[in-house]
Amino acid sequence: MNHLAHLYLSRTQPQLMIGNFIADEVKGKNFQQYPPIISQGIVMHRAIDHFTDTHAITLHTRNIFRSKFRLYSGVLVDMMYDHVLAKNWSRFHDEPLEQFAAESYAVLDSFEKQMPEFSVFFLNRMKHYNWLSMYATEQGIDSVIRSMAKRINKEGQFDEAIEVYRQHQLEIDDDFFSFFPLLQNHVESYTTIDYE
Repeated sequence: MNHLAHLYLSRTQPQLMIGNFIADEVKGKNFQQYPPIISQGIVMHRAIDHFTDTHAITLHTRNIFRSKFRLYSGVLVDMMYDHVLAKNWSRFHDEPLEQFAAESYAVLDSFEKQMPEFSVFFLNRMKHYNWLSMYATEQGIDSVIRSMAKRINKEGQFDEAIEVYRQHQLEIDDDFFSFFPLLQNHVESYTTIDYE
């Protein structure tokens, strides 16, 4: 899952959201250096990633992208699943996606001083281009994918990703709707802890 799903799944507690957002920049046991709830968010992020990366449904989706994109097929599945979540947002959340995005940016901003340097840089780009809301359209997710490709020096190598999605849209969307409730159940224990 990508940024939108991680923030959505940890939305019950601001510091869980912070941990989920910075997790990729916190290596090994370094998560223990953070306050307990942020640490829990980092561990939650890792649990989400492991469950997603090893589940039969997501592996099926990954195979759709594998022939063209090989090692990056998992990254593209994460981004496309965020696209499916965003374009069907009203099925999962009562407030509009734009409102959730704005509130998420505000939460992340409020903990900027506790973030690794790259997380701050990435947050500023995310806000500037409003990526969370952009995920909802094909044009938007295509733009985010192209930005990602440029960032990792693979510019032009993912230009066909949105076309692969279009060709297999029903199959990919069905995979997401089958998988996401399973993921929600898997991480429920992280969001029901009494932090008081």
